[in-house]
Amino acid sequence: MLTNTKVRAFGDIHSIGFGTNQQGTEPTVMLVAYAQGKLPSGVRGWLTHVFGKCTIVPNSKSLTREQTNHQYFLQPQYATTHATGLAYTIGDDGFTSAEVNTYQSNYRLNFAAWKTTSTEAEYAFDTDHPFVNLGSGSIVVTKNGTLMTYGATADATHYTADAESITFGAALTNGDIVRCMYEMAETAVDVD
Repeated sequence: MLTNTKVRAFGDIHSIGFGTNQQGTEPTVMLVAYAQGKLPSGVRGWLTHVFGKCTIVPNSKSLTREQTNHQYFLQPQYATTHATGLAYTIGDDGFTSAEVNTYQSNYRLNFAAWKTTSTEAEYAFDTDHPFVNLGSGSIVVTKNGTLMTYGATADATHYTADAESITFGAALTNGDIVRCMYEMAETAVDVD
């Protein structure tokens, strides 16, 4: 997918090309990378690096006997929004475009998005990635790129959240895009 090519099978033999005539047609994707550390107090902290728009081109593995990890060439591009679709602004961010945006958090960040298919008000998180549920300080929700307000009010601009889902105060409209950045519960973290 990253090379805009296919894997061809000849029985048990698989073939993929590198440096093909498809170079330059690779898809633009968002890349999220995590780093964790411990503060002097022993509390874990997380850095999340988000490349909002980039092209990732895999390199062919070397011809060595040792098993090696894949290596990739990363070409960042300027993005004009946070991963939630919220636009960068001079007033709030100090810039209007960035190649990478770094977030610091107490728990690992996760990103989710939904496209409203009817008149839904509730959007469920993946069961393997529950929200830490620490209130408005650990979640950001946007609807069609507009920041929504945390709190219980009976309208489509306010939402509440628990470990399993976010719920708007009123049903949204078919086609609305809801994006969410939230801190995950410790039980979901797969890195010690």
